[in-house]
Amino acid sequence: MKLLVVLALAISTAACGSEGSHDPGLMPTLAGDYVVTAVTDGGQPHAVVRGTEIRLSFADGRFGMRAGCNGMSGTYAIDGSTLTVGPLASTEMGCPKPRMDQDAWLAGLFARPATIDWQKQTITAGEVVLTILPRTAVHPDQDLRRTRWVLDGLTSGDTASSVPAGPPVVLRMEGTDVVQVSGLCNGFGADVEVAGGGIRWMPHMRTLMACADPARHALDDEVSSVLTGRTTYRITEKTLVITRGDAGLTFRAE
Repeated sequence: MKLLVVLALAISTAACGSEGSHDPGLMPTLAGDYVVTAVTDGGQPHAVVRGTEIRLSFADGRFGMRAGCNGMSGTYAIDGSTLTVGPLASTEMGCPKPRMDQDAWLAGLFARPATIDWQKQTITAGEVVLTILPRTAVHPDQDLRRTRWVLDGLTSGDTASSVPAGPPVVLRMEGTDVVQVSGLCNGFGADVEVAGGGIRWMPHMRTLMACADPARHALDDEVSSVLTGRTTYRITEKTLVITRGDAGLTFRAE
């Protein structure tokens, strides 16, 4: 059996040797997150379970895989052209049978050492061909400034909470240095300075009306308490997380 995985390869360069001698030492490697964009089995198209997507990750000697049900992970090693994935541990969520069967099928593909052809950018281990691209090429991270961000959840320490019923809370960055948040009891706006992975918030004057719904009043307070002073932020695909201390706001792109 042959498994061909078409890869986007990361190349790392190491120099070694004594002074005056140079070894470019180009060492191709698998690194980062990948999305499987096509599958064939025995040369024929193989459809993944409807509504699922296969993802592979390679980072710090750890291999990860998700295919719509459980997450699987284990060690991996590359020795020359041989890729060896260690025994896979898996979460134990109950899923519809087609998804669980797909998990088992994929785990079986990596149950034996695979051979990497670095020039062709393939991994051979069966009759299955997985075509993959870097995650960022398939699902790029959304732009902070040109996206409508809808509040999807809140965190405080290790506790996560949902957004209470009511109008959606929407964050928009206007231009490069002004943010407006709609959907709160009281209007919210702020001048901002974005640098690296941080945002400095300088809130505008705002009304302080009491909300009719106590839960929405608490939401108003929580949002405004995070969006002040210095915060960190990160964007992964369509998710924006803004954190100040141990409190955080999670937004989704729409």
